[in-house]
Amino acid sequence: MAEPRYGPHILADRYQHDDEATPENGRGGLFASCTGWPDRLGLSPRECEIARLVGRDLTNKEIGAVLEISSWTVATHLRRVFAKLGVHSKAAMVAVITERIAAQNGWSLTHEDRPSGT
Repeated sequence: MAEPRYGPHILADRYQHDDEATPENGRGGLFASCTGWPDRLGLSPRECEIARLVGRDLTNKEIGAVLEISSWTVATHLRRVFAKLGVHSKAAMVAVITERIAAQNGWSLTHEDRPSGT
Protein backbone atom coordinates (compact mmCIF):
# COMPACT_ATOMS: atom_id res chain seq x y z
CA MET A 1 0.00 0.00 0.00
CA ALA A 2 1.33 3.42 -0.96
CA GLU A 3 2.07 6.02 1.70
CA PRO A 4 -0.48 8.84 1.98
CA ARG A 5 0.38 11.94 0.00
CA TYR A 6 -0.48 14.27 2.89
CA GLY A 7 0.02 14.01 6.59
CA PRO A 8 2.24 15.15 9.42
CA HIS A 9 5.17 12.98 8.28
CA ILE A 10 5.18 14.68 4.85
CA LEU A 11 4.41 18.22 6.05
CA ALA A 12 6.57 18.33 9.19
CA ASP A 13 8.98 20.95 7.87
CA ARG A 14 6.09 23.26 6.91
CA TYR A 15 4.36 23.46 10.30
CA GLN A 16 7.06 23.30 12.96
CA HIS A 17 6.62 25.40 16.09
CA ASP A 18 10.29 26.16 16.75
CA ASP A 19 10.67 29.69 15.33
CA GLU A 20 10.18 32.84 17.35
CA ALA A 21 8.31 35.61 15.59
CA THR A 22 10.43 38.72 15.11
CA PRO A 23 10.44 41.49 12.53
CA GLU A 24 13.74 40.10 11.22
CA ASN A 25 12.56 36.57 10.43
CA GLY A 26 9.38 37.64 8.65
CA ARG A 27 6.13 35.83 8.09
CA GLY A 28 7.56 32.34 8.56
CA GLY A 29 8.56 33.20 12.09
CA LEU A 30 5.34 35.05 12.81
CA PHE A 31 3.32 32.05 11.70
CA ALA A 32 5.47 29.50 13.54
CA SER A 33 3.26 29.70 16.63
CA CYS A 34 -0.12 31.19 17.42
CA THR A 35 0.56 31.72 21.12
CA GLY A 36 -1.52 34.66 22.31
CA TRP A 37 -3.49 34.98 19.07
CA PRO A 38 -6.93 34.10 20.50
CA ASP A 39 -6.83 37.06 22.88
CA ARG A 40 -5.16 39.41 20.37
CA LEU A 41 -7.30 38.57 17.34
CA GLY A 42 -10.62 37.43 18.84
CA LEU A 43 -10.32 33.97 17.28
CA SER A 44 -10.83 30.55 18.82
CA PRO A 45 -7.73 28.41 19.39
CA ARG A 46 -8.72 26.14 16.46
CA GLU A 47 -9.29 29.14 14.18
CA CYS A 48 -5.86 30.46 15.16
CA GLU A 49 -4.21 27.13 14.41
CA ILE A 50 -5.83 26.96 10.97
CA ALA A 51 -4.89 30.59 10.22
CA ARG A 52 -1.33 29.82 11.33
CA LEU A 53 -1.09 26.88 8.95
CA VAL A 54 -2.48 29.00 6.09
CA GLY A 55 0.30 31.47 6.90
CA ARG A 56 2.77 28.59 6.56
CA ASP A 57 1.41 28.09 3.00
CA LEU A 58 -0.48 24.86 3.60
CA THR A 59 -3.59 24.13 1.52
CA ASN A 60 -6.96 23.29 3.07
CA LYS A 61 -6.36 19.63 2.25
CA GLU A 62 -2.92 19.69 3.89
CA ILE A 63 -4.28 21.50 6.96
CA GLY A 64 -7.02 18.89 7.24
CA ALA A 65 -4.45 16.10 7.10
CA VAL A 66 -2.26 17.74 9.75
CA LEU A 67 -5.17 18.43 12.13
CA GLU A 68 -7.02 15.21 11.23
CA ILE A 69 -10.16 17.03 10.10
CA SER A 70 -11.79 17.29 6.67
CA SER A 71 -10.90 20.03 4.21
CA TRP A 72 -14.58 21.06 4.44
CA THR A 73 -14.16 21.65 8.18
CA VAL A 74 -11.04 23.70 7.45
CA ALA A 75 -13.06 25.80 4.97
CA THR A 76 -15.79 26.34 7.57
CA HIS A 77 -13.25 27.57 10.12
CA LEU A 78 -11.71 29.86 7.50
CA ARG A 79 -15.09 31.41 6.68
CA ARG A 80 -15.51 32.21 10.37
CA VAL A 81 -12.00 33.69 10.55
CA PHE A 82 -12.69 35.80 7.45
CA ALA A 83 -15.89 37.13 9.01
CA LYS A 84 -14.19 37.95 12.32
CA LEU A 85 -11.29 39.73 10.61
CA GLY A 86 -13.45 41.41 7.96
CA VAL A 87 -11.62 39.87 4.99
CA HIS A 88 -12.57 37.76 1.97
CA SER A 89 -9.40 35.81 1.11
CA LYS A 90 -6.51 33.91 2.63
CA ALA A 91 -4.05 36.57 1.44
CA ALA A 92 -6.05 39.32 3.14
CA MET A 93 -6.33 37.20 6.30
CA VAL A 94 -2.55 36.73 6.43
CA ALA A 95 -2.02 40.45 5.83
CA VAL A 96 -4.42 41.46 8.62
CA ILE A 97 -2.89 39.00 11.09
CA THR A 98 0.64 40.10 10.17
CA GLU A 99 -0.21 43.77 10.60
CA ARG A 100 -2.13 43.32 13.86
CA ILE A 101 0.50 41.15 15.51
CA ALA A 102 3.28 43.46 14.30
CA ALA A 103 1.46 46.53 15.62
CA GLN A 104 0.80 44.86 18.98
CA ASN A 105 4.49 43.97 19.26
CA GLY A 106 5.61 47.46 18.24
CA TRP A 107 7.15 46.29 14.97
CA SER A 108 7.21 48.56 11.95
CA LEU A 109 6.57 46.74 8.68
CA THR A 110 8.08 48.07 5.47
CA HIS A 111 6.37 47.40 2.13
CA GLU A 112 8.79 44.50 1.53
CA ASP A 113 7.75 42.86 4.83
CA ARG A 114 4.07 42.78 3.93
CA PRO A 115 2.67 39.55 2.51
CA SER A 116 2.24 39.56 -1.25
CA GLY A 117 -1.21 40.32 -2.58
CA THR A 118 -1.82 43.21 -0.20
